[in-house]
Amino acid sequence: MEDLAFISALWPTKSMSGKKVVGVFEVDSLTVISAQLASLAYKANFHLRIDVINMFQNTLQFFGKASENPNAHISKFLDMCTTIEYPEVSNEALRLRLFPYTLRDSAKEWLDTCPPQSITTWNQLSQKFLNKYFPPKRIAKLRDDITTFQQLDSECYSDAWERYKGLLRQCPQHGLQNGFRCNTSTLV
Repeated sequence: MEDLAFISALWPTKSMSGKKVVGVFEVDSLTVISAQLASLAYKANFHLRIDVINMFQNTLQFFGKASENPNAHISKFLDMCTTIEYPEVSNEALRLRLFPYTLRDSAKEWLDTCPPQSITTWNQLSQKFLNKYFPPKRIAKLRDDITTFQQLDSECYSDAWERYKGLLRQCPQHGLQNGFRCNTSTLV
């Protein structure tokens, strides 16, 4: 519990006048991440450097818009995490600490509305994130686009092939084996 000392700042205290006040916030706000992430990330007693936080905040942002690709966001996030190393800090703890810094607007609001302490692992966080921003309906649509893919009339083969590979990248969880993807004979 001592690792979650920042939560004590949220508990009501009495002021000199005897009235209850909601905590005195003397904690560096950069060391406090979403309370929804369980204490796993805090068990590793480390502070993120400001340059690391800035790198994630400024380079990698997800707003929760329908036009954004959550799979690409996670992939880029994991790539960036490989550039950071803290002695004796697990990748799991590092990912849980850094991921909230990449979220903005409705995506940040989504994380903030998850039940407190409901996320204990990176796998849970990434799965909840994908369930929210890449729901089964979206997967089904992309899977249909993949299986019914056709080259456009005025499109050269190489452009069609790149467009097709882009569909596959958008939906890595399409679940289709090579033989069940588009009929490549539709590409001329």
